[in-house]
Amino acid sequence: MGALLFTPETAGIAIPFAVVILLSMAVDLFPEWKQAGGPIEPQRFGILSIISRGNDLYLGNADGIFRSMDDGRSWKSVAAGLWNCSFRNFALIGNTIYAAMSCGLYAVEIENGEWRTIDEPDPVASYSRQVFSAGNDLFFAANRGVFRSGDRGGTWSPSNSGLDDSSFIRKIIPYTGDRVLAHSSYRLYLSADRGASWNEQNPPATGQALLNMVTTMGDMIVAATEAGLFTTTDPAAGWMDITPHADDTVISCVDIHGSAIIAVASPAFSPRVSLGTVVQKCYLSKDYGNSWETVHQAEVNPSGRYLTIIYLKDSTVLAGATGSGGVLRSTDLGATWDNADSGIVISSIKSCAVIDNTVFAGSWSGLYFSFDNGSSWQKAADTLLKNSGILSIMKLGPAVFAGAYRSLFSTSDIGGSWHSIAIPTDDASNSPGASCFTIADTTILLGMDNGQMYTSIDRGTSWHELATIPGNTGQGITRKIVSMVIDDTVLLAATASMGIFRSIDNGVSWQPANYGLANLYIGALLLVESGLITGTQQGAFLSTDKGLRWRAINAGLPPDLKITALAARGSSVFAATKRYSTDTAVGSIYRFEADSQWSDISGNLSPQTVTSIAFSDSLVFVGTDRRGVYYQPLSEVASIDSPRKRVYCTESRFRLGCIFNRGILTTTVTAWKTSTLSLSLYSLSGKKVASIFNGTMNRGTRCFHSGTGSLSPGIYLMSLKGDNVDEVIKVRLDR
Repeated sequence: MGALLFTPETAGIAIPFAVVILLSMAVDLFPEWKQAGGPIEPQRFGILSIISRGNDLYLGNADGIFRSMDDGRSWKSVAAGLWNCSFRNFALIGNTIYAAMSCGLYAVEIENGEWRTIDEPDPVASYSRQVFSAGNDLFFAANRGVFRSGDRGGTWSPSNSGLDDSSFIRKIIPYTGDRVLAHSSYRLYLSADRGASWNEQNPPATGQALLNMVTTMGDMIVAATEAGLFTTTDPAAGWMDITPHADDTVISCVDIHGSAIIAVASPAFSPRVSLGTVVQKCYLSKDYGNSWETVHQAEVNPSGRYLTIIYLKDSTVLAGATGSGGVLRSTDLGATWDNADSGIVISSIKSCAVIDNTVFAGSWSGLYFSFDNGSSWQKAADTLLKNSGILSIMKLGPAVFAGAYRSLFSTSDIGGSWHSIAIPTDDASNSPGASCFTIADTTILLGMDNGQMYTSIDRGTSWHELATIPGNTGQGITRKIVSMVIDDTVLLAATASMGIFRSIDNGVSWQPANYGLANLYIGALLLVESGLITGTQQGAFLSTDKGLRWRAINAGLPPDLKITALAARGSSVFAATKRYSTDTAVGSIYRFEADSQWSDISGNLSPQTVTSIAFSDSLVFVGTDRRGVYYQPLSEVASIDSPRKRVYCTESRFRLGCIFNRGILTTTVTAWKTSTLSLSLYSLSGKKVASIFNGTMNRGTRCFHSGTGSLSPGIYLMSLKGDNVDEVIKVRLDR
């Protein structure tokens, strides 16, 4: 549901800001959205992959990609810019990390931090995509086979020669020299020519023993199988059984560092033991597998904390688990273990609001709040809110109200106790659910998912039933109320798939109010100074006569976008949008100005699914699906009423000019007083490509000379920011 977040408390607040100008046209430099520190959900998701680069660790799970710069103690999401889809696995070449996702192949340069797409060799049916690295070669394995790239994903060639089950390759790893190992569930292959051709090797164990994991150290190969742990330096010569214990032969994962080997022996789950618990053990050898000691054991069941990933470096061990497991960490080779989940799982936000300088975020697991603009979060501890799915948050007098499906809560003590408000149908198991609520002055409006509506003027103590939204429902058609507003004496209700309805008799009767709407699937309805704006599955529409007529305001919006949330601040209207691509929902944020057009302000946030938008005095917050809360200075993205007067160069305070000649860009800055300034060059997409000056400049004129050999020809933006100046001019770079 798109929550209505524009409340009387936030209307018409004017704050200072700076307007960016490009040759008399407004330009967005797409300033980076910053991720708030959570909120962190209590549950954890299964860990799929862990890799290291120097002192940095990268971890992937079904919910995202995370980086640790403190040896695994804490983690931070680095998935901004990725499509909102599931992670599969990692590969690493030099400074570039490659990530296989359920919806594509991506890469990021570590110092840059911006993910980019990599063309797949066979994207049509690559539903089982995985990516691996061996030396400077990149391998792509999917249901259509294995491919190799010697230029980091620029071009691909088939690498299936000799692979009898190429569509089932589970891992490809470097061995020695140009040799590369690959394994499927039951077969091991060796390539002596970087993957051009493969030869099947003797299996580690006799019979059809599942090959879970293979790793190498120098010329030593270690294989974890369902029949035990085996090692060799020459698969053709045979394998040595180094299984830690005769009773624990199912080895699920293994890692080696120096002479140390760490292996996880897992229970062989079957229908006979699936209802009970068995013991999973972690074994450590410090002498290449000649002797072993138990360093961790725990009772698990098939859906519990079940270790599937093990990482070893020096004396640090990280163990990734399935289910609700998360990460275990040991810094003494397994003698002691601690949870290392800090920052890994960030909430899937359903609603976001700012009330009295407190930031609220609602998720399926409850309500979170922050007193420091999202730097730290607390969870409303009251058990009433646990796993309630908070869909909207608003204020009425001194109380905060939180709406959930079939529930409505209120409190006068955010961190203390909450009161459950009895809504008209919350006691019947088959009754309709409360799909949304809104507050207008002292009235609470409650909308149900069957088209019923109720009002309360005593904060939910008693309710008055309004007429039900009329019309026939059928397959895919519902009266579900998604948003309600009061415009003077007119009450309007937006439905999920029957359009907008209008009442001029306080809800006694309803009439359709869809004249001019191209689509009746409504995502949000918003009251602004100029009238009403609604978001549909085919863009935005404006009504200036209280819903009688609508006209499209879609200039700048791509076609077939579903608007899921609307919010306004000053003269700026913000829309959270969603579009479906392959198996994912792709979202962006757009801003609209009166008598103008929509502009994409997603920047590095796109293409995540944005669920909600809220404002503080100086920041704009957005809630995202599976990535928590992001924020940005409001001055970067909104036009606020009554801004402070700008100082333009025509007022003889600053002057900015650029000349490009023979590969040298000369930028001239004139200041009429000593000022702190920063001078930077941006691409048209808003990416900073050069930082030219950052410091104090004395009164006068100064020239800056910059080489541009690494930049492609084209149009760039030169930005001057500092004391009372925020100027941008176009620069054309030629060869």
